[in-house]
Amino acid sequence: MIKILAVIVSISIFSIFTSTKNNIISSKNKLNTIQQTKKIDVPENIKAIIDKSCVSCHSTNGNMAKMHVNFDYIYNGKYKTEKLIKKLNSSAKSVEKGKMPTKRYITKNPDKAMSDAEKKAFINWAKTQADKLSK
Repeated sequence: MIKILAVIVSISIFSIFTSTKNNIISSKNKLNTIQQTKKIDVPENIKAIIDKSCVSCHSTNGNMAKMHVNFDYIYNGKYKTEKLIKKLNSSAKSVEKGKMPTKRYITKNPDKAMSDAEKKAFINWAKTQADKLSK
């Protein structure tokens, strides 16, 4: 009788532990999925600027060996919120300082250059989206 009771108690404890562990893992996976799939608003005019001046290097199919930002990930919501905020802010800074698109790239591809209006629109969009995500 004591052996049967010990087996029942052992099975119950094991079931509770397994169930709790699975619920914790499930909750963590749901949180990561929510963080990773958070998409931002990319209006058509901004998407056109990014597609023209950025994605040839900064995309999944881009030709840049060490990308600091992947716009496919921004479009698809694959960056976690904290990382997305950093990517948006650093992209805005790079364009603002004239580092992106690079002079070397523009020399070879003059049609990919951003006009002053496009730069301003991109910078404002990136900073606004980063601010919204920060709240």
